[in-house]
Amino acid sequence: MRTLTVVLAVAGLGLMPASALADDGATVLVGTFKRVGPTTGTTDATFGRAGLVDGRVRNRLRVGVHDLAPHTRYVYRLRQARVACDPAAPGVDVPDWRYRARGVLATDRFGAARGAARSRNFTVQNGVAYYVGVYAVTPTGTPGRLVVCAALRPLPSPTATDETRDADQRPVAPAPRGADRPDPTSPPADRPAKEMPRERQPA
Repeated sequence: MRTLTVVLAVAGLGLMPASALADDGATVLVGTFKRVGPTTGTTDATFGRAGLVDGRVRNRLRVGVHDLAPHTRYVYRLRQARVACDPAAPGVDVPDWRYRARGVLATDRFGAARGAARSRNFTVQNGVAYYVGVYAVTPTGTPGRLVVCAALRPLPSPTATDETRDADQRPVAPAPRGADRPDPTSPPADRPAKEMPRERQPA
């Protein structure tokens, strides 16, 4: 049951493939939540995903987390900085975003939760690192300690992915026609060359 809940939480992000958004001219950024700073256990553990869509009319953010503390309230924010998910340089909130439930994530007994936000005045800027931070809630209800963070990066297009996928498994070009036929002037490999008759010497 836990596996099903986690799968549903991640699937609920509603991230559309790049091919489906190509006609809309949208920019898609995605990221995986990971712990920041010193941690106990493996550093490769993931805690959900985040997706940001910069569309022509509306911009939307989808957040899905899992394996956090059960029955706990967190706050998530879309932020920008020169380096994403750097505790020494936390960056600033991206303005003009409206968060569902005021950006509060209330986890279930499995530590899973989902969130969303919308904006009408947002455009992805070059040279800016975007990330979604999930924070512990302070007594005043503001973001506190950074718990997990997802650095957002462009979603590869299907064309670019197909060109670089399974490069070493592509079929080898066939040999020219007749290249595998034996040379008629050379003897077969399993038969010795025929000896030429010797010239008879006069007695």
